Amino acid sequence: MSDVGSADTRDEEPPRRAVRLVFAYEGDEVRLLSRARIEKVLPQSDQSADALNFRGTWSEVRDADGVTLDRRVLVDPMPRDAEVFPEQLGEEISREPVERPSGVFTLLVPDLDGADHLAVLSNSPGQAGVRAAESGPTELVRVDLTTGGEAQP
Repeated sequence: MSDVGSADTRDEEPPRRAVRLVFAYEGDEVRLLSRARIEKVLPQSDQSADALNFRGTWSEVRDADGVTLDRRVLVDPMPRDAEVFPEQLGEEISREPVERPSGVFTLLVPDLDGADHLAVLSNSPGQAGVRAAESGPTELVRVDLTTGGEAQP
């Protein structure tokens, strides 16, 4: 008789609380539009992502000492180019840079005990607010998670 279920059993239940954060961006400016605490189980975090070797954008929930409690890789939340479709059927679709990128993106992060703030970071060349990927990650925005505090650039 096989006991398959016991191998997947975890000692801890995943947090059932999350924070939904909605951001707007225009060029290099990122600002918090809204936040809401919600009941939701989120997928496991990307704690293994090495910020020094990773190229891209990610979020980190940190405690008051700056220790990362949760890390999530983001799929290009602030694209700097757009897909352009050809006028003639059969020609290739291309990507063209956007002069002043703007838009909105949403992050879901766990509402963890001891969480102090959320930081959105990037070391992706060409990403809004990132001057040089070689100099390490750039913090695009920081949000206080202890109160209803506003985002800080």
